[in-house]
Amino acid sequence: MHAPTLSRPAAGWSLLTLVLAAAPAAAQISLPPERGGVTYQLGMPPVWKGHAGASFGWYRPSNDVDNQLLVLGHFGLMKDLGNPVVGIGAIGAEGYGGYRGDQSFDGGLRGLFSIPALHVSVGADWNIPDGDVDFLARLEIPFRRGGIFGRGTQVRADWLPGRQQTFTIGIDAPLWGRNIGRTRPQRDGVELRTPPAKQLALPSRTPGLDAAIDSVFSGARAIAHLTQPFHETSGGDRLAKYGATFDSLRSRLAGSTVEGEIAAYHAALERAFSIAEQGRDLPVGQGTERGRRLAGEARRILLDQVLLPYDRLLGQRKVNDGLTEFAAAATPEFARAVLAEERLGSTQASEAFYVFQRLLAATDSVRRDLRARWDDSRFVWLPLQLALRAEEHDTQEEMDRLIERATQRAFTRANKVWYVLDEQFQVEMARSVLRAERYHVLWIHDYRGLNGEKKPDAVAFGQTVDVYLEALIRRVKAYDSTAVLPEYFLFLDQHYFEVNKSRLFLRVLHDPMNYALDLPKGYEEWEHRLRTKQEELRAAVQGSRLLQTERSQYGDKWLRKRIRVQVNITNPADFSFASLHVAGIVPVPDNVMRDHRKIAFYDISEDDPYRGLAMYTGMGIGEHYTGANWEDRALMVQGPSALAVKDAARRLLEVQGFTDDEMPAAFRRQPKGAGYDAKVDSVFRLMRDFAAGVTGEVLEVHNETGFEAKLVNVEKAVLYSLMPSGSVIKVPDSLWQSYLYGSLLAGSALRGCRVLIVAPALVSAPSAGAPAMARAHDLFSALIQFQQDLGGTMAAAGGMLKTGLYAPKVGVGDLVGRLQQGRAVQAPWADSLYPANPALDAVFDSAATLLAGYRPRYLAGDDSVEAPKLHLKANLLLSGDAWEALLSRPEWARVVRTYLVHMARESQLDARERGDARDRRPEIAEAVRDLARAVDAGAGPDARSVSYFTIGSANMDYRSMVMDGEVMLTVTRWNALSGMIDFLILDGLCEWVETQEALDGLLPPVGGMMGGLSRFGKLAM
Repeated sequence: MHAPTLSRPAAGWSLLTLVLAAAPAAAQISLPPERGGVTYQLGMPPVWKGHAGASFGWYRPSNDVDNQLLVLGHFGLMKDLGNPVVGIGAIGAEGYGGYRGDQSFDGGLRGLFSIPALHVSVGADWNIPDGDVDFLARLEIPFRRGGIFGRGTQVRADWLPGRQQTFTIGIDAPLWGRNIGRTRPQRDGVELRTPPAKQLALPSRTPGLDAAIDSVFSGARAIAHLTQPFHETSGGDRLAKYGATFDSLRSRLAGSTVEGEIAAYHAALERAFSIAEQGRDLPVGQGTERGRRLAGEARRILLDQVLLPYDRLLGQRKVNDGLTEFAAAATPEFARAVLAEERLGSTQASEAFYVFQRLLAATDSVRRDLRARWDDSRFVWLPLQLALRAEEHDTQEEMDRLIERATQRAFTRANKVWYVLDEQFQVEMARSVLRAERYHVLWIHDYRGLNGEKKPDAVAFGQTVDVYLEALIRRVKAYDSTAVLPEYFLFLDQHYFEVNKSRLFLRVLHDPMNYALDLPKGYEEWEHRLRTKQEELRAAVQGSRLLQTERSQYGDKWLRKRIRVQVNITNPADFSFASLHVAGIVPVPDNVMRDHRKIAFYDISEDDPYRGLAMYTGMGIGEHYTGANWEDRALMVQGPSALAVKDAARRLLEVQGFTDDEMPAAFRRQPKGAGYDAKVDSVFRLMRDFAAGVTGEVLEVHNETGFEAKLVNVEKAVLYSLMPSGSVIKVPDSLWQSYLYGSLLAGSALRGCRVLIVAPALVSAPSAGAPAMARAHDLFSALIQFQQDLGGTMAAAGGMLKTGLYAPKVGVGDLVGRLQQGRAVQAPWADSLYPANPALDAVFDSAATLLAGYRPRYLAGDDSVEAPKLHLKANLLLSGDAWEALLSRPEWARVVRTYLVHMARESQLDARERGDARDRRPEIAEAVRDLARAVDAGAGPDARSVSYFTIGSANMDYRSMVMDGEVMLTVTRWNALSGMIDFLILDGLCEWVETQEALDGLLPPVGGMMGGLSRFGKLAM
């Protein structure tokens, strides 16, 4: 049957089918490169983007002509204006052709200006048969995350008002770009189930039971308010509102303490269960053995089945927010515990079960209160004190296990840890590339193409030519003898790739043998250096008999893909992913969510825990991170903990759309080798003997990018809310904006912790934009109000909260200057915080003499010290016993002295000439050993030593909590000494502000529209 009226429209839709099928198909690349396989990579995003599709509609050339069926296929190219991730503008051209009802052909050309972020375009349409040029408006909507049919496909509607309202609708699909429609999660929240859980109704209850349960409810709410004593508020009377809240707290604690309130809540819970199992009323404060046992089971189940599963979602939006799903799992487990109690009558069992359900209801009432206070389910943290007594989180073992249960990640032992200061990270990163034998990964947020003056970046150029190309040359030259050629991977988020013009040097890494780098006038010597390296690399490739044999079998294309860095620009601009749950008013593209992690690692494997190494930092690659003005740190780790970063890299690639067959061999899951655990045990025994039985453990956690899991948040919340009373907690950050973290720390200060929160003064802020500074000023205003109103209450419990603004007067490498300023803390509380240690005082007092003649040298940048920048994303948390035991020992002075002399010797060398951070001098090791043994020998039977040091990429802001990919490494016990000296000096590098006037002088307030904008856009600051 011949049906010409249908064949042409059908042909148009067939074209669409071909377009969708033309998406780059992933090759089956399960073979490793040495066997002819090709490593799959995302590559760099295209400058010109192609798209094609089909549409149909009605063509109305004039009022005198009937509507005509229109079926078209189209093909176009588009180029972004500015950052493609922002999507503020793009220009493009498009051709179209197809069938029109009155003739066999319709076609034309279009020129367009688009705003991809808003999914709209406008332009001109030239119709070839009619010879008309008319205005065109277009709207494109994906309708579902990732595209209506996946692959970033969007429904497209075109409108030509000049042709009597001609209108077409169809489908548009991108033609190229790796994994479009597959690089973000398909859901923008965690959907909690709402099973049909039933509540037990008891028509009659034992006298006194309801009153006891009421005490549990009021106690639970009190714990929530005391452990999170304030939340963000707005308006011109913000400080007055805070004052009213703090007055209420002070009144409540006038005859009590936070720890006392927590204990009273647990006593009320035990009394309620005791009344239920006894069948009679009991005096306040009295309980039975069985009642305490039932209460203990209730708390255990509440923690494991309700609190931890819910809190594990901190930073993620909850759909159907509530505890029903978790309570439904907890209830049968408690029922089993009740039924296991011997000689418990049915009435008593029913009442005990009823008490448990009311406990769940009390917990949910706390959730509702906190949800209303924070106005967002992402920031609700249910206090773990609802299930934990103070004595259940006051030892290292207890805290470690709680962190593991909360994050579902395990601490590992027998790890070797090294501390890296400031620009030395650049050198250690270079060493890691040159040392890699199997593979190397740089997972970074910044690989500078241009420096701050918009000139080619010297440090990034050096890493490109003198490190990566040099590593390729060395490994190719050795290939005939080793038969091993490492693979080099680079993961970089497209936002930072575009902002920092990374394409300039990454093109070289992508094609190191052939790419001709074109630099501005005056950089001819750089171009010559690169050409020389490229010639050397080509000669090495040509001279490798093994590589040439493989080339003869697998081809030139295989060779080009073998000799390169596998560049993966992650989270590419993709406007088919958007959500209403970013700003809350209009759909916002997922493009605003970025991978902010900074990690370098190599050769980590399941065969040998001590092959390879991982490094975690807050820095990137570029001049920006060098010189006298950049305060930052890194930790290097070797051992079983490092396997976690390999798993995290695999997870990143899976989220970016990699299938199992596409996964590079370096990241695939492998079983541990036969001798793996034996090697760990051997190193553990050596460490245990060295440190008198006290060894450190390591844990790595991540916030995944976008709407995925946020375990960094979870661990921080556990640490900030549960460190034992008396602990010292120091939390510096360049972007202190999170009211939740500030509130948790304030709650710990009320419990008796000594908390020091540090942000940069305006002149020392790496990101000094007005909105970000407005957020920091507002939060610090609340914290200062808290200090003023509740200082006496905190002091009565042995706690304090102090706010410091980092404002050093010397460069980051000037050890003498830093020591002198660091010891001169202008704050009355310093004497009470630091225990007397005459030996340590003598070391600091003699620093100028001890370090005379040493002058720091820097990699790049001038030596101006007018405004060193605080970019430190590290925390130090020590229990009171650990703090006193360390700082009061005379052996601590020797550790500090030997360390300072070593660092002074290193600092006077060019960073490239400094020793390997892993080559610790023997005198430092001996001093640490003597300190460890002295502390261990002096520890009493009741000592509660808890210590943590964390470092990573996450800021103390909401963006890091809910949007960006982040990493945090935690080390414990003696490993936590890594940053101890820095954190002792840090206090003196700050101005400690206790009044609004002092705050305004160093961090001026930002008012008006900018202040309001900062509160509205708090998630993106």
